[in-house]
Amino acid sequence: MSYFFYGLLLAMTKLPRLARMTLVLLAALLSLTGPGASADDPVEFKTATLAPEGSTWMNVFAEMDREVRAKTDGKVGFKFYPGGVVGDEKAALKKIKIGQLQAAALTSVGLSELLPESRILDLPYLYRDEREVDAVRAVICPRMEKRLEEAGYVALGWGDAGSVYLFSTHPVRSVEDLRASKVWVWEGDAVAESAFRTCGVDPIPLALPDVLTSLQTGLIDTVYISPIGAIALQWSTRVHTMTDIPIADALVVLTVQKKTFDRLSPEHQQLLRDLGAVYGRKLLEQARKENVESIKVLREKGIELVAPDEPTRAEFGKIAERVSRDLVGKIYTQELLDEVHRVLEELRAKK
Repeated sequence: MSYFFYGLLLAMTKLPRLARMTLVLLAALLSLTGPGASADDPVEFKTATLAPEGSTWMNVFAEMDREVRAKTDGKVGFKFYPGGVVGDEKAALKKIKIGQLQAAALTSVGLSELLPESRILDLPYLYRDEREVDAVRAVICPRMEKRLEEAGYVALGWGDAGSVYLFSTHPVRSVEDLRASKVWVWEGDAVAESAFRTCGVDPIPLALPDVLTSLQTGLIDTVYISPIGAIALQWSTRVHTMTDIPIADALVVLTVQKKTFDRLSPEHQQLLRDLGAVYGRKLLEQARKENVESIKVLREKGIELVAPDEPTRAEFGKIAERVSRDLVGKIYTQELLDEVHRVLEELRAKK
Protein backbone atom coordinates (compact mmCIF):
# COMPACT_ATOMS: atom_id res chain seq x y z
CA MET A 1 0.00 0.00 0.00
CA SER A 2 1.39 3.44 -0.93
CA TYR A 3 2.14 6.08 1.68
CA PHE A 4 -0.68 8.18 0.18
CA PHE A 5 -3.33 5.56 0.86
CA TYR A 6 -1.83 4.72 4.28
CA GLY A 7 -2.03 8.37 5.31
CA LEU A 8 -5.54 8.66 3.91
CA LEU A 9 -6.63 5.61 5.91
CA LEU A 10 -5.15 7.05 9.12
CA ALA A 11 -6.84 10.41 8.60
CA MET A 12 -10.21 8.83 7.86
CA THR A 13 -10.50 7.42 11.39
CA LYS A 14 -10.78 10.99 12.70
CA LEU A 15 -13.39 12.21 10.17
CA PRO A 16 -17.21 12.12 10.22
CA ARG A 17 -18.88 9.19 8.44
CA LEU A 18 -19.98 11.23 5.36
CA ALA A 19 -16.49 12.62 4.88
CA ARG A 20 -14.99 9.12 5.19
CA MET A 21 -17.35 7.83 2.48
CA THR A 22 -16.40 10.70 0.15
CA LEU A 23 -12.69 9.98 0.60
CA VAL A 24 -13.23 6.26 -0.05
CA LEU A 25 -14.94 7.11 -3.36
CA LEU A 26 -12.14 9.50 -4.29
CA ALA A 27 -9.50 6.88 -3.52
CA ALA A 28 -11.31 4.31 -5.63
CA LEU A 29 -11.45 6.67 -8.59
CA LEU A 30 -7.76 7.47 -8.28
CA SER A 31 -6.83 3.80 -8.18
CA LEU A 32 -8.83 3.13 -11.37
CA THR A 33 -7.58 6.03 -13.43
CA GLY A 34 -3.96 5.92 -12.33
CA PRO A 35 -1.49 8.67 -13.24
CA GLY A 36 -2.24 10.66 -16.39
CA ALA A 37 -0.31 9.75 -19.53
CA SER A 38 2.17 12.31 -20.82
CA ALA A 39 3.71 12.91 -24.24
CA ASP A 40 6.93 11.29 -22.95
CA ASP A 41 5.28 7.92 -22.25
CA PRO A 42 6.08 5.21 -24.85
CA VAL A 43 3.15 4.50 -27.17
CA GLU A 44 2.73 1.29 -29.17
CA PHE A 45 -0.24 1.13 -31.52
CA LYS A 46 -1.63 -2.40 -31.48
CA THR A 47 -2.82 -2.65 -35.06
CA ALA A 48 -5.17 -5.11 -36.77
CA THR A 49 -4.94 -5.97 -40.44
CA LEU A 50 -6.37 -8.61 -42.76
CA ALA A 51 -3.12 -8.61 -44.75
CA PRO A 52 -1.36 -12.00 -44.45
CA GLU A 53 2.12 -12.28 -42.98
CA GLY A 54 4.74 -11.94 -45.71
CA SER A 55 2.44 -10.00 -48.05
CA THR A 56 3.35 -6.70 -49.69
CA TRP A 57 1.20 -4.79 -47.23
CA MET A 58 2.79 -6.40 -44.17
CA ASN A 59 6.29 -5.79 -45.54
CA VAL A 60 5.56 -2.09 -46.01
CA PHE A 61 3.92 -1.82 -42.58
CA ALA A 62 6.96 -3.47 -40.97
CA GLU A 63 9.31 -1.09 -42.76
CA MET A 64 7.29 1.90 -41.58
CA ASP A 65 7.31 0.61 -38.00
CA ARG A 66 11.11 0.28 -38.03
CA GLU A 67 11.55 3.86 -39.22
CA VAL A 68 9.03 5.22 -36.70
CA ARG A 69 10.82 3.47 -33.81
CA ALA A 70 14.23 4.65 -35.03
CA LYS A 71 13.18 8.29 -35.38
CA THR A 72 11.41 8.41 -32.00
CA ASP A 73 14.13 6.56 -30.05
CA GLY A 74 11.71 3.71 -29.50
CA LYS A 75 9.03 5.90 -27.91
CA VAL A 76 6.48 5.23 -30.68
CA GLY A 77 5.85 2.06 -32.65
CA PHE A 78 3.31 -0.34 -34.12
CA LYS A 79 2.57 -3.96 -33.27
CA PHE A 80 0.72 -5.55 -36.16
CA TYR A 81 -1.68 -8.49 -35.89
CA PRO A 82 -1.83 -9.82 -39.49
CA GLY A 83 -4.16 -12.19 -41.29
CA GLY A 84 -7.30 -11.21 -39.37
CA VAL A 85 -6.15 -13.01 -36.20
CA VAL A 86 -8.11 -10.52 -34.09
CA GLY A 87 -11.22 -10.85 -36.28
CA ASP A 88 -12.53 -9.01 -39.31
CA GLU A 89 -12.45 -5.22 -39.64
CA LYS A 90 -15.74 -4.70 -37.85
CA ALA A 91 -14.42 -6.72 -34.90
CA ALA A 92 -11.16 -4.75 -34.96
CA LEU A 93 -13.03 -1.45 -34.72
CA LYS A 94 -14.98 -2.75 -31.73
CA LYS A 95 -11.71 -3.69 -30.04
CA ILE A 96 -10.39 -0.17 -30.70
CA LYS A 97 -13.43 1.30 -28.98
CA ILE A 98 -12.82 -0.73 -25.82
CA GLY A 99 -9.07 -0.12 -25.83
CA GLN A 100 -7.80 -3.57 -26.78
CA LEU A 101 -6.41 -2.16 -30.05
CA GLN A 102 -5.38 1.34 -31.07
CA ALA A 103 -5.25 1.10 -34.85
CA ALA A 104 -6.31 -0.86 -37.93
CA ALA A 105 -5.31 -1.02 -41.57
CA LEU A 106 -8.76 -0.76 -43.13
CA THR A 107 -10.07 -1.54 -46.57
CA SER A 108 -12.97 0.49 -47.93
CA VAL A 109 -15.42 -1.93 -46.31
CA GLY A 110 -13.94 -1.41 -42.85
CA LEU A 111 -13.61 2.34 -43.39
CA SER A 112 -17.31 2.52 -44.27
CA GLU A 113 -18.11 1.41 -40.71
CA LEU A 114 -16.75 4.80 -39.64
CA LEU A 115 -17.57 6.85 -42.75
CA PRO A 116 -20.23 5.33 -45.03
CA GLU A 117 -19.73 8.12 -47.59
CA SER A 118 -16.11 7.01 -48.15
CA ARG A 119 -17.45 4.20 -50.36
CA ILE A 120 -17.85 6.75 -53.13
CA LEU A 121 -14.12 6.27 -53.72
CA ASP A 122 -14.57 2.74 -55.05
CA LEU A 123 -17.85 2.73 -56.93
CA PRO A 124 -17.92 0.00 -59.61
CA TYR A 125 -16.64 0.87 -63.10
CA LEU A 126 -16.09 4.50 -62.09
CA TYR A 127 -12.48 4.91 -63.25
CA ARG A 128 -10.81 4.40 -66.60
CA ASP A 129 -7.24 4.31 -65.27
CA GLU A 130 -5.12 4.88 -62.18
CA ARG A 131 -4.65 8.58 -62.93
CA GLU A 132 -8.37 9.04 -62.45
CA VAL A 133 -8.25 7.12 -59.18
CA ASP A 134 -5.48 9.38 -57.87
CA ALA A 135 -7.21 12.57 -59.03
CA VAL A 136 -10.44 11.73 -57.22
CA ARG A 137 -8.63 10.65 -54.04
CA ALA A 138 -6.59 13.88 -54.04
CA VAL A 139 -9.85 15.82 -53.72
CA ILE A 140 -12.01 13.50 -51.62
CA CYS A 141 -9.51 11.94 -49.15
CA PRO A 142 -8.70 15.23 -47.32
CA ARG A 143 -12.43 15.62 -46.66
CA MET A 144 -12.59 12.06 -45.39
CA GLU A 145 -9.61 12.70 -43.10
CA LYS A 146 -11.38 15.66 -41.51
CA ARG A 147 -14.56 13.64 -40.99
CA LEU A 148 -12.52 10.77 -39.54
CA GLU A 149 -10.95 13.04 -36.93
CA GLU A 150 -14.40 14.25 -35.96
CA ALA A 151 -15.30 10.58 -35.46
CA GLY A 152 -12.24 10.01 -33.25
CA TYR A 153 -9.72 8.56 -35.72
CA VAL A 154 -6.65 9.76 -37.62
CA ALA A 155 -5.78 8.57 -41.15
CA LEU A 156 -2.02 8.05 -41.50
CA GLY A 157 -1.81 7.42 -45.21
CA TRP A 158 -3.87 6.09 -48.08
CA GLY A 159 -2.54 2.99 -49.79
CA ASP A 160 -3.88 0.55 -52.30
CA ALA A 161 -4.82 -3.09 -52.76
CA GLY A 162 -4.94 -2.89 -56.55
CA SER A 163 -7.69 -3.16 -59.13
CA VAL A 164 -10.44 -5.65 -58.30
CA TYR A 165 -11.69 -8.32 -60.72
CA LEU A 166 -14.23 -11.13 -60.73
CA PHE A 167 -12.76 -14.61 -60.19
CA SER A 168 -14.82 -17.74 -60.69
CA THR A 169 -14.74 -21.51 -61.12
CA HIS A 170 -16.32 -20.97 -64.57
CA PRO A 171 -16.16 -18.27 -67.26
CA VAL A 172 -18.17 -15.12 -66.48
CA ARG A 173 -18.44 -13.31 -69.80
CA SER A 174 -21.83 -11.68 -69.35
CA VAL A 175 -24.46 -10.56 -66.85
CA GLU A 176 -26.31 -13.80 -67.61
CA ASP A 177 -23.23 -15.81 -66.56
CA LEU A 178 -23.08 -13.79 -63.34
CA ARG A 179 -26.74 -14.49 -62.59
CA ALA A 180 -26.06 -18.21 -62.90
CA SER A 181 -23.22 -18.01 -60.35
CA LYS A 182 -23.05 -18.40 -56.58
CA VAL A 183 -21.56 -15.00 -55.89
CA TRP A 184 -19.85 -14.02 -52.65
CA VAL A 185 -20.26 -10.55 -51.19
CA TRP A 186 -18.20 -9.29 -48.28
CA GLU A 187 -20.49 -9.02 -45.27
CA GLY A 188 -21.19 -5.30 -44.83
CA ASP A 189 -20.14 -4.34 -48.38
CA ALA A 190 -23.21 -2.28 -49.27
CA VAL A 191 -21.82 -1.11 -52.62
CA ALA A 192 -20.99 -4.59 -53.93
CA GLU A 193 -24.30 -5.97 -52.68
CA SER A 194 -26.19 -3.18 -54.46
CA ALA A 195 -24.23 -3.79 -57.66
CA PHE A 196 -24.88 -7.54 -57.68
CA ARG A 197 -28.56 -7.14 -56.86
CA THR A 198 -28.89 -4.61 -59.68
CA CYS A 199 -27.45 -7.32 -61.95
CA GLY A 200 -30.18 -9.67 -60.75
CA VAL A 201 -27.86 -11.67 -58.47
CA ASP A 202 -28.73 -12.72 -54.93
CA PRO A 203 -25.22 -12.68 -53.38
CA ILE A 204 -24.08 -14.78 -50.44
CA PRO A 205 -22.68 -12.59 -47.60
CA LEU A 206 -19.66 -13.98 -45.76
CA ALA A 207 -16.84 -12.59 -43.63
CA LEU A 208 -13.52 -12.48 -45.47
CA PRO A 209 -11.88 -15.32 -43.47
CA ASP A 210 -14.74 -17.66 -44.48
CA VAL A 211 -14.30 -17.26 -48.24
CA LEU A 212 -11.58 -19.85 -48.89
CA THR A 213 -13.46 -22.59 -47.04
CA SER A 214 -16.69 -21.64 -48.84
CA LEU A 215 -14.93 -21.92 -52.21
CA GLN A 216 -13.63 -25.34 -51.21
CA THR A 217 -17.08 -26.60 -50.18
CA GLY A 218 -18.88 -25.08 -53.18
CA LEU A 219 -21.05 -22.73 -51.12
CA ILE A 220 -19.79 -20.00 -53.46
CA ASP A 221 -18.08 -20.15 -56.84
CA THR A 222 -17.49 -16.49 -57.74
CA VAL A 223 -15.60 -13.81 -55.80
CA TYR A 224 -14.21 -10.32 -56.35
CA ILE A 225 -10.69 -9.34 -55.29
CA SER A 226 -7.43 -7.95 -56.65
CA PRO A 227 -5.06 -10.45 -58.31
CA ILE A 228 -2.42 -9.85 -55.65
CA GLY A 229 -5.07 -10.47 -52.99
CA ALA A 230 -6.28 -13.65 -54.71
CA ILE A 231 -2.76 -15.06 -54.45
CA ALA A 232 -2.05 -13.81 -50.92
CA LEU A 233 -5.32 -15.24 -49.55
CA GLN A 234 -4.95 -18.47 -51.62
CA TRP A 235 -8.32 -17.97 -53.31
CA SER A 236 -6.54 -18.44 -56.64
CA THR A 237 -6.13 -22.13 -55.78
CA ARG A 238 -9.90 -22.65 -55.92
CA VAL A 239 -10.89 -20.66 -59.05
CA HIS A 240 -10.23 -21.14 -62.76
CA THR A 241 -11.11 -17.86 -64.50
CA MET A 242 -10.68 -14.10 -64.12
CA THR A 243 -13.03 -11.72 -65.92
CA ASP A 244 -10.65 -9.23 -67.55
CA ILE A 245 -12.44 -6.00 -66.75
CA PRO A 246 -11.51 -4.13 -63.55
CA ILE A 247 -14.46 -3.43 -61.28
CA ALA A 248 -12.92 -0.89 -58.92
CA ASP A 249 -9.66 0.20 -57.31
CA ALA A 250 -9.46 -1.00 -53.69
CA LEU A 251 -8.00 1.34 -51.10
CA VAL A 252 -6.23 0.64 -47.81
CA VAL A 253 -5.90 3.28 -45.08
CA LEU A 254 -3.91 3.01 -41.85
CA THR A 255 -6.25 4.42 -39.21
CA VAL A 256 -5.30 5.11 -35.59
CA GLN A 257 -7.40 6.04 -32.58
CA LYS A 258 -7.25 9.82 -32.09
CA LYS A 259 -7.31 9.50 -28.29
CA THR A 260 -4.06 7.52 -28.40
CA PHE A 261 -2.60 9.69 -31.16
CA ASP A 262 -3.19 12.79 -29.00
CA ARG A 263 -0.90 11.32 -26.32
CA LEU A 264 2.05 11.85 -28.65
CA SER A 265 4.13 14.99 -28.67
CA PRO A 266 3.38 17.40 -31.54
CA GLU A 267 6.70 16.41 -33.13
CA HIS A 268 5.85 12.71 -33.05
CA GLN A 269 2.34 13.37 -34.33
CA GLN A 270 3.75 15.21 -37.34
CA LEU A 271 6.31 12.46 -37.88
CA LEU A 272 3.55 9.84 -38.03
CA ARG A 273 1.53 11.92 -40.47
CA ASP A 274 4.59 12.46 -42.70
CA LEU A 275 5.73 8.84 -42.66
CA GLY A 276 2.15 7.64 -43.07
CA ALA A 277 1.89 9.63 -46.30
CA VAL A 278 5.26 8.35 -47.55
CA TYR A 279 4.54 4.68 -46.83
CA GLY A 280 0.95 4.99 -48.02
CA ARG A 281 2.27 6.10 -51.39
CA LYS A 282 4.87 3.33 -51.35
CA LEU A 283 2.19 0.76 -50.61
CA LEU A 284 0.06 2.14 -53.44
CA GLU A 285 2.88 1.96 -55.97
CA GLN A 286 4.05 -1.51 -54.92
CA ALA A 287 0.54 -2.96 -54.78
CA ARG A 288 -0.27 -1.67 -58.26
CA LYS A 289 2.99 -2.98 -59.68
CA GLU A 290 2.58 -6.38 -58.05
CA ASN A 291 -1.05 -6.53 -59.12
CA VAL A 292 0.06 -6.47 -62.76
CA GLU A 293 2.76 -9.05 -62.06
CA SER A 294 0.20 -11.21 -60.24
CA ILE A 295 -1.96 -11.44 -63.35
CA LYS A 296 1.01 -12.97 -65.18
CA VAL A 297 1.54 -15.40 -62.30
CA LEU A 298 -2.14 -16.38 -62.33
CA ARG A 299 -2.03 -17.08 -66.06
CA GLU A 300 1.06 -19.25 -65.59
CA LYS A 301 -0.86 -21.19 -62.92
CA GLY A 302 -3.63 -21.90 -65.44
CA ILE A 303 -6.14 -19.15 -64.60
CA GLU A 304 -7.98 -18.23 -67.80
CA LEU A 305 -8.55 -14.54 -68.54
CA VAL A 306 -12.05 -14.07 -69.90
CA ALA A 307 -12.63 -10.92 -71.96
CA PRO A 308 -16.24 -9.65 -72.13
CA ASP A 309 -17.30 -8.17 -75.46
CA GLU A 310 -18.09 -4.47 -75.90
CA PRO A 311 -21.89 -4.80 -75.48
CA THR A 312 -21.29 -6.58 -72.15
CA ARG A 313 -18.88 -3.89 -71.02
CA ALA A 314 -21.47 -1.25 -71.90
CA GLU A 315 -24.13 -3.17 -69.98
CA PHE A 316 -21.91 -3.32 -66.89
CA GLY A 317 -21.32 0.43 -67.27
CA LYS A 318 -25.06 1.16 -67.29
CA ILE A 319 -25.55 -1.00 -64.21
CA ALA A 320 -22.76 0.91 -62.45
CA GLU A 321 -24.41 4.25 -63.26
CA ARG A 322 -27.69 2.98 -61.84
CA VAL A 323 -25.96 1.80 -58.67
CA SER A 324 -24.21 5.15 -58.13
CA ARG A 325 -27.58 6.95 -58.43
CA ASP A 326 -29.39 4.49 -56.17
CA LEU A 327 -26.87 4.98 -53.35
CA VAL A 328 -27.40 8.76 -53.22
CA GLY A 329 -29.02 9.59 -49.90
CA LYS A 330 -28.23 6.12 -48.54
CA ILE A 331 -24.44 6.24 -48.38
CA TYR A 332 -23.37 9.61 -49.80
CA THR A 333 -24.90 12.87 -50.98
CA GLN A 334 -25.65 14.00 -54.51
CA GLU A 335 -23.22 16.89 -53.93
CA LEU A 336 -20.36 14.47 -53.23
CA LEU A 337 -21.19 12.36 -56.28
CA ASP A 338 -21.30 15.51 -58.43
CA GLU A 339 -17.88 16.51 -57.10
CA VAL A 340 -16.40 13.14 -58.09
CA HIS A 341 -17.89 13.43 -61.57
CA ARG A 342 -16.58 17.02 -61.88
CA VAL A 343 -13.02 15.85 -61.13
CA LEU A 344 -13.27 13.05 -63.67
CA GLU A 345 -14.80 15.27 -66.38
CA GLU A 346 -12.08 17.89 -65.96
CA LEU A 347 -9.33 15.25 -66.17
CA ARG A 348 -10.87 13.61 -69.22
CA ALA A 349 -11.27 16.99 -70.93
CA LYS A 350 -7.54 17.61 -70.53
CA LYS A 351 -6.78 14.26 -72.14
